[in-house]
Amino acid sequence: MVFLKQFRDVADGSMACYQAIIESSNRMTRDPVRAGILHGDWDLAIEQFATVRLIDRLGLRVRQSDGKVPAAFHFWVSFTFTAEAGQVIWRAV
Repeated sequence: MVFLKQFRDVADGSMACYQAIIESSNRMTRDPVRAGILHGDWDLAIEQFATVRLIDRLGLRVRQSDGKVPAAFHFWVSFTFTAEAGQVIWRAV
């Protein structure tokens, strides 16, 4: 898994005083893994931020009428895991 670790700046709450991307492996800790298909139409509401423009980075198509991203394949998964110790793979300077 990949995480954004971020702390808000004390002087300016709209800024971060620390940002890093952390990578962590995961270990399944219990069976069974359950999954299934979600029927119907599903959309993603993804916010764009000046520091992380996720929609642009992933090349997703945004529906002009409501600004949402239509999901192409819909499913759910339920499982138990332990997040192993992570490592910093990028840190803002």
